[in-house]
Amino acid sequence: MFETTGPLDILVNNAGSGVRSWADGALLVPFIETDPADWDPVLRVNLAGVLHVTRAYLPAMIERRWGGSSSSSPTRDAAASAARSSTAPRKRPRWASRAASPPKVGRDGVTVNCISLGSMKHAGLADAIAADPALETKLARNYPVGRLGRVDDPAPLAVLLCSDAAEWITGQVYPVDGGYAPAL
Repeated sequence: MFETTGPLDILVNNAGSGVRSWADGALLVPFIETDPADWDPVLRVNLAGVLHVTRAYLPAMIERRWGGSSSSSPTRDAAASAARSSTAPRKRPRWASRAASPPKVGRDGVTVNCISLGSMKHAGLADAIAADPALETKLARNYPVGRLGRVDDPAPLAVLLCSDAAEWITGQVYPVDGGYAPAL
């Protein structure tokens, strides 16, 4: 991967997956209802993907003494227990890797943060809403701003966190979730 692209100044780990069921508006399957066979593809994207990509690009950032890395993780992870959601065990490692990295790379000029996202209207969720428009209203009720996230909502924060203006900001989790986390 690194050999193809060369070094990066900014790395945003934003790919994610989960064990999902769109029936009855149930977006994430409760952990207890998942099958272990469901976990491998989810963990390959959400954990191994983040680790492999970060590991590929971080050494060059350290060598150049500059870089910014940001990972996204659902806001519901902050409050979810493994029994309540298949999300928590699959994405919480992103928080852990974010917490472990700053002391090691901060002295080398590399910042590492996490953007905690609410439900974003894109991909599978956008398709589910197109099939059942009432689903959007149902889900938006959970957000104080009254709507689901748009794919461009986290972009300004990601740009800030990976810029020179944020050289003293590292090791943090920032919610971009329409006010969902404080409303829990």
